[in-house]
Amino acid sequence: MIGASTMIDLPLNKSLEGFKRLGLDFAEIRSDLIEEEIKSEFEFTVVHSPIFDINLASLNDFIREASLKTLKKTLDLVYKQDIEAKVFVVHCGYLTHDLKENYLKRARVSLKESLQDLVVKGEDYGILIGIENSQKKRDRVLIKYPEDYIKIKEEINSDFLKYVFDLGHANTWGIDLKRAIDILGKDLVLLHLHDNFGDADSHLPLGKGNIEFNIIKNEKRPMTLEMKSFEDLKISLRYLNLLRNTSP
Repeated sequence: MIGASTMIDLPLNKSLEGFKRLGLDFAEIRSDLIEEEIKSEFEFTVVHSPIFDINLASLNDFIREASLKTLKKTLDLVYKQDIEAKVFVVHCGYLTHDLKENYLKRARVSLKESLQDLVVKGEDYGILIGIENSQKKRDRVLIKYPEDYIKIKEEINSDFLKYVFDLGHANTWGIDLKRAIDILGKDLVLLHLHDNFGDADSHLPLGKGNIEFNIIKNEKRPMTLEMKSFEDLKISLRYLNLLRNTSP
């Protein structure tokens, strides 16, 4: 299944209409950008949780609780709009760069508490909570490697906590992408596809950076194209179709 993110340069419902015209299988809706009633004809939908000013791992309880409340209210909105959401993608927060590494343990406790609450809400609504790996940045991120997810999955132990693997983000850390996919196994429910040269989270069209996308040539799980423009989306879709239709 191939879908696209509404992060592109069109209003939300115009994006959804465009995705249908391109023959995509699903849409991933950026919930920061919801300014109108969602009109989706897709039977499978992914919703990306708000990311602006959100930190589920904050050491400041006021910030953590406000972040959690925002995501839970978004889940309520998604459920009430009846848009067939299957996965709710979540960024797991960070530790401010000027705090020493020994604060990471406290940040992980904050993240665990946040995710436990979100998972309960996800179970109530039948929506999977998908943890997404973060790109390289100045702050200390909590979900960088597949092993980071596996550790927190063991602590929370819910079938509604899954993993969303962003190949572009992983490339900024120099992670072995094929190994990561193999490690995540059945807990990997969605992939995010965009390109870069490893130095920044550029969100380039597929084939315009240095990522070797042949590793997902035969991938059957849902994959979201995360492009900045509708034109970049069409370029990426042509690249992906060509890749999947060529001989091994």
